[in-house]
Amino acid sequence: MQTELIHVGFDHYLKLDKVVAVATPNSAPIKRMVQRGKEERRYIDLTSGRRTKAVVVLDDGQVALVAITPETFAGRAELLRGDASTTGDRENRVPDRPPPLLIVVSGPSGVGKDALLAGMRARDVEGGGAESFAVPVTMTTRAPRDGEVDGVDYLFVSAEEFERRLRGGELLEHAQVYGHSYGVPRSQLREALAAERDVIMRVDVQGAATLKQLMPGALFVFLTPDDPRHLRTRLRERGMDDATLRRRLNMAERELAQREQFAHVVVNVDGDLEGTVERVLEIVEQERARPGRTPAEV
Repeated sequence: MQTELIHVGFDHYLKLDKVVAVATPNSAPIKRMVQRGKEERRYIDLTSGRRTKAVVVLDDGQVALVAITPETFAGRAELLRGDASTTGDRENRVPDRPPPLLIVVSGPSGVGKDALLAGMRARDVEGGGAESFAVPVTMTTRAPRDGEVDGVDYLFVSAEEFERRLRGGELLEHAQVYGHSYGVPRSQLREALAAERDVIMRVDVQGAATLKQLMPGALFVFLTPDDPRHLRTRLRERGMDDATLRRRLNMAERELAQREQFAHVVVNVDGDLEGTVERVLEIVEQERARPGRTPAEV
């Protein structure tokens, strides 16, 4: 039976039915994957000395460096798939492009969710994938904190406007947190996923529980502090009074008890944001390459 081959440059070909994932070569997790492949002799260089533009992960664990971009690879694969479909050879169809990820980051107040997302996006830009991650802007009825920008950090709305959006079915999930309403606009996620961009959301633990029921195909990550005392320090830096601080810490204790409900738990070591970002990106890359995962539906 004939196997479809894709040309990856300089008279090199790969079997399409062996391809698990294709990624850009610049992120730290992919660089580590390539390094492990070299050390374990699961490494193929098909660039003929040219610049590596993509890393291809094969189903036997090998990693191949190629001199065509992931977009070029996907385009050639799509053409071959069309040819196979036309000839009726469905057993040799090219595997579909892996669907985009919906990544949900949760954890107690003050654990560093916003800092993590900012670090992930900054790393993405450094790796040449500035348009890869999309971060929907959460809608809330609370007042802005110092330095927060409407439409960037949050969508700040009145309680009446929030209720109107909720009744209209415009919010994917919503929750009452410390007396204020929070919700994620459904349209932002749909637009990003339709554009094949990975989406990162940061939600409270209550919101994450709702999203698990709505979107079982999403990737859920729980962020926890290396020392609970760091939560107190960070929350106090927000200028909270003692009563509010006690309420937040009591809630954080209950939320930390929910971490076993998450597939991935990552410790945010104080002073090592870069390490936290790397650990989460490793989880993301592993999920991207996981065969057979189902797309998240919004």
